[in-house]
Amino acid sequence: AIALYRELRPDDPKVLELQRNLVRTLMQREQFELAEQAALALQKELALWPDTEAIALALAGDLAIIAGSTGRHSLAVDRFERILEMKLALGHEPLSLASTEINLAELAKLQFRYDDALVLYRAVLERLAPYTEVPRSVRATAWTGLSNVARTRGDFDAAAEWMNRAAEEWIRLLDLPSIDDDFFIHYYGARLDADRGAHRAALARLDLAIQRLSAVEEGPKHRIGALMADRARTLCQLGELQAAGRALVEVSDWPGEPVRRAENEARAVCALADPAAEIDPAWVSEAHIEYAVGHSGDVSEIARLEILRARLLRAAGRAPESVPLLASAAARLDAGGVRPDHPLRAALRRLGGG
Repeated sequence: AIALYRELRPDDPKVLELQRNLVRTLMQREQFELAEQAALALQKELALWPDTEAIALALAGDLAIIAGSTGRHSLAVDRFERILEMKLALGHEPLSLASTEINLAELAKLQFRYDDALVLYRAVLERLAPYTEVPRSVRATAWTGLSNVARTRGDFDAAAEWMNRAAEEWIRLLDLPSIDDDFFIHYYGARLDADRGAHRAALARLDLAIQRLSAVEEGPKHRIGALMADRARTLCQLGELQAAGRALVEVSDWPGEPVRRAENEARAVCALADPAAEIDPAWVSEAHIEYAVGHSGDVSEIARLEILRARLLRAAGRAPESVPLLASAAARLDAGGVRPDHPLRAALRRLGGG
């Protein structure tokens, strides 16, 4: 279609829209390298056309999202900050500004700049406070972000309060009759319960999340396998090893790298809970931890994996290799401002690492 427009209607700006649609299609297919090439080519071409401010701004957003999706967080921050400057100069409305600020907040969290993230999330909520008729997804994302930062740092009461505020927004947004129908709330609620050591409550949340997601005809069903693996891990933490074993058999049939990572974590936790089990430190590899560093934005999650690998190494008779992992976990918790009473701090003390 683009080639035909160039040949038959060389002066028609419709060709620019078609090129932008190509960029978006490639992004949706997660072909980010091709999407970026197409976006940069279109960006150069825009200089040859008049009145292209709107598409130029949208394209700048595409390039920022591509950078963030490919782990180039600093570049994504630079691009979104430039977009925010452009929007302010053009006099954009508060919702438009908030949509960019929420991206900057999420990136700050991914870069472990939690104080900056909190400021940005609150700025979004303050900017939108006077308005009722706005897409609630932005407000819900801000409350969820506040909750996740609080959970990461071990401020579980604040995390629960802010998650309830997020739940109210998600329910209105999705037109759901109750919190029990919302997958997102159960998913994040399970993480919160697990981090605070409330494994029985986490198990109930996971069951509801799996039930909710399984009932959705069109949705992220690939997450179900990872949730089932999390459920198996939780069963092991509760000492229900036989039930966990049966759950892991089911998980093994689900494809996908996220499922394998979650499955291996569950196998590690279950093996450490069973004195007769064989130990394989490869269940939580260095690559596994590095993936979390690049994608989770959660120092407590990364520290948890480092502690888990350290325990596997010790159980396998390789205790000296565990020392730098424990030191790294302690340093991450310190750098992230994680509270002294966080359960991971106690786990480190038991292992002599903090």
